[in-house]
Amino acid sequence: AGSGANHLKKPYAVSVGTDGAIYISDTMNTRVIKCTGRDSSTCSVDATFTNFYPNFMLLDPSAPGSFYVSGTSSVQKCPGGGGACADFAGGGDESNMMAGARGLAF
Repeated sequence: AGSGANHLKKPYAVSVGTDGAIYISDTMNTRVIKCTGRDSSTCSVDATFTNFYPNFMLLDPSAPGSFYVSGTSSVQKCPGGGGACADFAGGGDESNMMAGARGLAF
């Protein structure tokens, strides 16, 4: 546990990109981590959220580096590389922790 890029707090899902990068939804730190190598020294924060707790994640095969991530009341589309994520489906403040999207598939 912790807040450094190589410290996770309740990691929920892991996806591997076509380039071999590893993406981790770090739920309780409200972010997605991207690791480009085989050890934690290559990890960096790829997306951060406010009142959104990322769970399932799906990489977008048509846009390398971008991904969709579901939380408790919405799905966010993220361009990756630290760009701003936006509501894709659902929406609203997740502080009420309502049941919502629990899986993603193409």
